[in-house]
Amino acid sequence: TYPGPGLVEQDASQVLAASVEVLTEVLGRTGGKAEGVKALGIANQRGSIVAWDSVSTKPLSPMISWRDARGAERCEQLQAAGFFVMPGMAASKAEWIMANIDAAAGAAAAGRLRMGTPNSWLVAGLCGGLHTCDHSNAFPSGLYDFADGDWSDALLVELGLERAMLPK
Repeated sequence: TYPGPGLVEQDASQVLAASVEVLTEVLGRTGGKAEGVKALGIANQRGSIVAWDSVSTKPLSPMISWRDARGAERCEQLQAAGFFVMPGMAASKAEWIMANIDAAAGAAAAGRLRMGTPNSWLVAGLCGGLHTCDHSNAFPSGLYDFADGDWSDALLVELGLERAMLPK
């Protein structure tokens, strides 16, 4: 959806539902036997981000697309401060979610906010809330320091994000 100029969002629940539909069809073709599935691949928008509640696993925000421009000005400020964050990355959008979506701020205050790129959202939805990600999907979020192989503590502090909000 395009709720305004420069804004691009997807319904995170629909992304998960479509994935479940495909998986159900695949399992139907194997007679319901998971061992009959050789591989599962997804095309992923690694700069997009969604927030959800860790207990209910319900989305608290739309999936904000990598194409969304709402964090572009903030990215310029972050770049001036020495952070490698581009508008197509999730970092500034994560900060925006915290500042503008009351349900996300409430979940953060309760220690229940989880955020991630679409791959981590799908893992959480399909695997009972498991909150994980791999390096190749974490890096394009802008929140990950590839040289250290971990989330950037300095950037998390700058954005007001907690490490527990992000995938392992």
